[in-house]
Amino acid sequence: MTCCERVRAALTWRRPDRVPVGEFELSTLEPALARAGARPDSVGVVVGRPGWKDRLVRLAGPDRGGAFVWAVVDGPFQGLTAERGLEGALLATLRSGRAERVALFRDRAARAAGQVREALELGADGVVVGEDVAYGGGLMLPWDVVAGELAPLWAELAEAAMGWGSKGLGSGTAGAEVRPLVALHCDSAAVRLMDLAAETGFDAFHPLEAGPAAAAGAGWPGWVERCRDRLDRYSGRLGLWGGLPLDLLTRGEAAEVEALARCLGDLGREGGLVVGTTSGEVPAWVPVERLARAYAAVASGAGEYGPCGREGATVAHRR
Repeated sequence: MTCCERVRAALTWRRPDRVPVGEFELSTLEPALARAGARPDSVGVVVGRPGWKDRLVRLAGPDRGGAFVWAVVDGPFQGLTAERGLEGALLATLRSGRAERVALFRDRAARAAGQVREALELGADGVVVGEDVAYGGGLMLPWDVVAGELAPLWAELAEAAMGWGSKGLGSGTAGAEVRPLVALHCDSAAVRLMDLAAETGFDAFHPLEAGPAAAAGAGWPGWVERCRDRLDRYSGRLGLWGGLPLDLLTRGEAAEVEALARCLGDLGREGGLVVGTTSGEVPAWVPVERLARAYAAVASGAGEYGPCGREGATVAHRR
């Protein structure tokens, strides 16, 4: 399999030849990772940043090396946050009446839809809708706003992206008339947000994480078990992406990082998982050698916390 085929297989619950690894933005670390011998299966660009179009064309071009290329766009609330800051976006959301709030969100969703179409025309293989409506401790917005006002706009974005891709726009996967994948990113992997992503029509959710309990004393074996529970819950319905906590990568023992990475590789061998960091956009201060070794360890599977595999996990994907 090529990297692109591997990511597509994993996130649509087909068995890949090996568990894919990667992020949705690695530009600051790409040269160092290459020097360390790491070749992520998944790369991408953040739409709207300086030079994003040139970078996307380069990544999706004939010398791409087979990688799956994501375009990351702000969802409706995150787009409002980018304009007004988090406090301003929260105030605008919580102080507005429903009609005014929906109009605010719909305007940002329309902008995102235009960015999605442009990115697909430039060759992106998939779209990540970034929508940080939560944090580690829980939701920042009332659930009725998230489920009743934002989620329908997410569904429209996902459906539009899949439709544009199936028409053969662009020069990447979409140009081959294979529809793009669409993932939802939110900084909290709350189960009801993941349920909503599956119900809304997304192919994947980022990040796969298991909460703060591992760092608080339950240990990384507990993290692995909870990741397995999430994969079992969404088997055949929603691909998951992540699993490598930044705090472990930066402060943990190297052997512990590799043990966790091997376990994640074991968990994903039947499909459903792309292993990457829980941030998706890796900060420049993350030790590159450690990340490269974690990527390499994923392929070997069965770490000291395992074996953690899920027998019989392969299920036909819903589309």
